[in-house]
Amino acid sequence: MTEARPTSRRSRILKRALVSLVALVVSLLLAEGGMRLWLQFKGRPFDAQAQRREMRKLLSPIAQFVPTPIGETLADGAPRPILQPFYASEQEHDSGGVLSYFRERARPRDFVILMLGGSVAAELGGRQSSAIRGHFQGLTALADRRVVFLSGAHPAHKQPQQLNRLGFLLAFGYRPDLVIVLDGFNETALAAENAQYLVHPLWPTGPAWSAVVEDQRAMPPELLELTIAGLELRRRSSALALATHRLKLDRSALGSQFVLWRLASMSRERLSLQTELGRLARPDLDERALRQIRGADYDPEWSSVLDLSVRAWAECSRSLRALCESRSVAYVHCLQPALFDMGSKPFSKEESQIQNPHTSWLEGARDGYPRLRAAGLELVAEGLRFVDLSRAFADVQETLYVDPCHFNPRGNELLARALLDGFPPEVLTR
Repeated sequence: MTEARPTSRRSRILKRALVSLVALVVSLLLAEGGMRLWLQFKGRPFDAQAQRREMRKLLSPIAQFVPTPIGETLADGAPRPILQPFYASEQEHDSGGVLSYFRERARPRDFVILMLGGSVAAELGGRQSSAIRGHFQGLTALADRRVVFLSGAHPAHKQPQQLNRLGFLLAFGYRPDLVIVLDGFNETALAAENAQYLVHPLWPTGPAWSAVVEDQRAMPPELLELTIAGLELRRRSSALALATHRLKLDRSALGSQFVLWRLASMSRERLSLQTELGRLARPDLDERALRQIRGADYDPEWSSVLDLSVRAWAECSRSLRALCESRSVAYVHCLQPALFDMGSKPFSKEESQIQNPHTSWLEGARDGYPRLRAAGLELVAEGLRFVDLSRAFADVQETLYVDPCHFNPRGNELLARALLDGFPPEVLTR
């Protein structure tokens, strides 16, 4: 009797542990099923590939704006920005595989669409390439041709980088059939940010440009502390990405939502760090480095900076049109939406809580977009095919933005639809 009691107690403990484990598994399964049903009800059925793309989108900027020695790779092995002689900087020599397509896979009867712009265009091209390609493939004018969609857009790029990227591509003798440029936010917000950091508004965006031309010899203590904090943030985000891959959390609606929540929190932390990094001057740079980073003289008055930026945006569009028309290439210029372009979208609860990494991201969009729209009307009057998408979300109540200019999957879907609905039909019948 006395020997049976410990055995009986152990048996009860094991049974309780087993019941608890079963209850935990059942609870997780119910929670997973409930999350999938909820997403289905909200019109956003769970898509593991879409979740992975969303995770990559949140991970990328966490590492991109952290100053580190030139030539160092990111924690996931991806290359850091490097100098490019024709459009300042790049992360890959052939982003979007544009050069490799023309070099290795092009067919004589292909109808090639090339999209240019900054990160918004890059994300739209990556997420909605099938929808865009399918739309054009269904047009009667292209019934006997294979439609190929190429995204030559690059994060943080702004005019005249789009102009220079196309010029570089044409120098190879490669010719798309249609060039679509989607831009506007970087040309105002990031140009204004440049000016506030004493970098020329038309120079490449400060964080991407200065990261590859700064002298990295010494850092003031405040900058060193922020850099260490940024490196630690990058380490934590990489560890989360690795754990997500090993535990296959991206295949779970519940797990992927948790990971996205954590990455969104890290993204806000990155915005705060970026703001502080940009605020600090670099008195340790020698005059040669300062000249390279800051560029030519310009009028630093706020209105003059915006006028210069918008004028360059319009002039680059005219030059892109001229480059294209001289080679019988169709050209369409689109103005992207921006959250802080007042009146462009009713804020959802989530969007009202979005922070700016710099005041220029708010002020540049708020004050610059009316100028962009006015310049766009002038382009239309000249016969340039310009599509104003800045009000594409004017009647949409649901959350579309994840930061001041980038969209969630639903936002990219609606933007692609607006672009295709507003596409000038005469472009393909010229």
